[in-house]
Amino acid sequence: MTIVRINTTTAAFANGFGNVYDVLKALNQTHDKIILDFQSATFLNPVSLLPYLALKKQQNYSDRLEFVNLSGQAGSYCTTIRFPNSFNAIDSTIDQFDEFLRGFEVKNYIPMTTFPGNNSTQRDLVITSVGSLLNRKLRNGPARDAVAMLISELTDNIGDHAQTDKGFIVAQNFVDYLDIAIADCGIGILQSFINAGVEGMDSASALNAATRGESTKDQVGRGFGISGTIKMLSKLGGGFLLFSGSAVFIQSNNRPAKIVKDDSAPWNGCLALIRVNTNIASNLIIANFYS
Repeated sequence: MTIVRINTTTAAFANGFGNVYDVLKALNQTHDKIILDFQSATFLNPVSLLPYLALKKQQNYSDRLEFVNLSGQAGSYCTTIRFPNSFNAIDSTIDQFDEFLRGFEVKNYIPMTTFPGNNSTQRDLVITSVGSLLNRKLRNGPARDAVAMLISELTDNIGDHAQTDKGFIVAQNFVDYLDIAIADCGIGILQSFINAGVEGMDSASALNAATRGESTKDQVGRGFGISGTIKMLSKLGGGFLLFSGSAVFIQSNNRPAKIVKDDSAPWNGCLALIRVNTNIASNLIIANFYS
């Protein structure tokens, strides 16, 4: 048995992903049960929790992950955002899923939701619901539309290319920014390139190609529109993180983008974190960031 103590998260972009690495390393270094202990966590950004939900729902890890001490200060919040169980749209009808999401039309968050990768209608409902949150919090129309397009692409790719039956999403609005996390446990970006006949890549070079917009939907389905959105989020003071295989792309707060590779803690599939600054000048022309 291995215990990973989950720490309190801060407002810093992608804070809490150090714990995600700890959990992934433990899963890859031992076949023992991994205990995630939340006793010392007083605040948890929901985007830092989504990876644990996705891992728990993955068949290879479902019996090896256990969450303990979720009844502390952060416990009631976890219940509110549906962690660690999520709303399971896979076993819901379209009407049930639509009714569930409509309950959050005036909320500042979208709870953790497991949606089917192979049902485009339900994926569209997810996009509509997150789009409603964007509409209320993000006053700049072009920026709102650009982020909605990115979310649409990331969720569509789960069904079109990830070769998995489920995806996961959560969104939370804070005072000055909106955080969104999307995850799947599918084949990942590198394997998508390999399946398209591209040779000589590793996780880092595949991720670099995707974030530079070098792929197309006809070829791989990863990267179309992502490069422009990365530029936009950088200009807005937001952030974008994309984790696939053994490589992570991260850019935030106008800092240079970087790709970090770590073979000891791979993510099977894709994990994306988007931060949008909601204090945006109305005259900002987002089209300038698209090539």
